[in-house]
Amino acid sequence: MALDQFTKAKATFYLDVGNSQVFIPNFLDFTLAKNTGLAFSLGHGHIVLMTAISLGATFYLIYMFIKHKPVKFILLFYVSFALLLGGALSNILDRICRGYVIDFIEFSQFNFPVFNLADVFIDSGIVLFLLYNYLSLKNP
Repeated sequence: MALDQFTKAKATFYLDVGNSQVFIPNFLDFTLAKNTGLAFSLGHGHIVLMTAISLGATFYLIYMFIKHKPVKFILLFYVSFALLLGGALSNILDRICRGYVIDFIEFSQFNFPVFNLADVFIDSGIVLFLLYNYLSLKNP
């Protein structure tokens, strides 16, 4: 969460909304964007509803992780939880404090939405949690 907030602060200091700065030519740019929606700007413009959905999903995530007691692959379970929770809380903090989420990472060669480190943490947490579930089911 701290790393994501730090990079967002740097992005807002050094970048102007909509203007790109090339980081790796023909691959990675930094483009400041204000996202009032969820992932891929779903629900754009409905910040109160999107914040409520984000908070609800985060509380449900916390409930599910508290309820579940891992027996095997414990480290994988908790790392996935930490990544998911840290990313979710960082984006929620943006929604509450700013009214939007700061995105700034853009792949210039792909038609992919601008995103931030919290999104990377969330996606990585999901992948690790799916791996945890697969390994847990395969090795009872």
